[in-house]
Amino acid sequence: MNVLKQLLVSISLASLLLASGLRFSQVSTITFKQATVDSQPQATTNFTYYGADLAKMKVATGVDATNPTATPVNGPWPQNAHNYCFLAGVQALVNYADLTSGQTIAYPVQNSQGPASGNPADEVQGQILYAMDHDADMQLTSGTLDMRTNPETGLPSPFTRANSSHDYGGDPRAQAVAAYNLSPSGYYYHQHIYHNGVDAAAHSLAIAVTAPHGGPGTSQPALAFVDKAYHVVVVAGVYADSDPSTNPNAIIQSFVVYNPWNQSWLNYLGGNYFNVIPYDDWVGNNPQLRYSWWKFPYKPNEVSDPDPYTGVYQAGTDPYKGNTDNPTLHHWIDQYVTIEADSSNYGPADNAIDENGNIMHAP
Repeated sequence: MNVLKQLLVSISLASLLLASGLRFSQVSTITFKQATVDSQPQATTNFTYYGADLAKMKVATGVDATNPTATPVNGPWPQNAHNYCFLAGVQALVNYADLTSGQTIAYPVQNSQGPASGNPADEVQGQILYAMDHDADMQLTSGTLDMRTNPETGLPSPFTRANSSHDYGGDPRAQAVAAYNLSPSGYYYHQHIYHNGVDAAAHSLAIAVTAPHGGPGTSQPALAFVDKAYHVVVVAGVYADSDPSTNPNAIIQSFVVYNPWNQSWLNYLGGNYFNVIPYDDWVGNNPQLRYSWWKFPYKPNEVSDPDPYTGVYQAGTDPYKGNTDNPTLHHWIDQYVTIEADSSNYGPADNAIDENGNIMHAP
């Protein structure tokens, strides 16, 4: 996910617009009450927070919900290099699972993600990127690894050996298998791919982050690929008129989202680490919003985020190998993609799950 490249293009465009006398409209916002002592948000009018425990989320990420613009210091976040959103996302899921299982978090600092240089050659044992590249349980179980060198960066492509695509960072397959293998026993994660449009995907995501995993109060956060898959964020919960996990017709007011991007580099997706995003902003119905969460589905972003080139889910045309066995199909591209805590019933973390809860056997 080459966010920095995208931002530099966006900034250049914004400069041109401003030079022409145009100005962006203000981003629409909502107000919500201050968090209580235990960092769980209080109910807003007719809407209540459902989802992961925000006190645990603060430990898992270092982000304080009551100070959403403050860059965490000496904590797990923000991401440690420009393409490390996938590592910061996995870090948050694993740390949160550790906390809900009564353990100390395994990845407490930024360096736990991977080397600050952004070069896998500098990774060391104990980092998530090292585990992705060296743990046998995270390597491809379907298809053959095809290592190349990215001509633009000089770095490996795929960036991690856990990828099934030539992704600029970590693809959904890599994140799902890492979250599963690094979490305590009893936690299961898979890539969920929604082919049924943004509203249906958003409601399924709301159910996923509010569903209990082992009893009351055990909801787990999820990862969502946003801004055309340039970036990954952590969705902790929702504000709704009732619990989406028990009422599929619940009205979703907003999503509670943690953004790992280091805002000291450049302002991205609103500039906050903690966000309460109105539903219409999340799904792209607000024409005044000048950036995208789920307005658009997963996209290849030139060659930064292609579909898998190998395995049962290979699809489309790979930037290095050309046509796959399914050149007219897509796996992630043009869909809404998440990494969700779910069930052992879905089998290995390699499996992708569709919007109907079925294991996918092809793209």
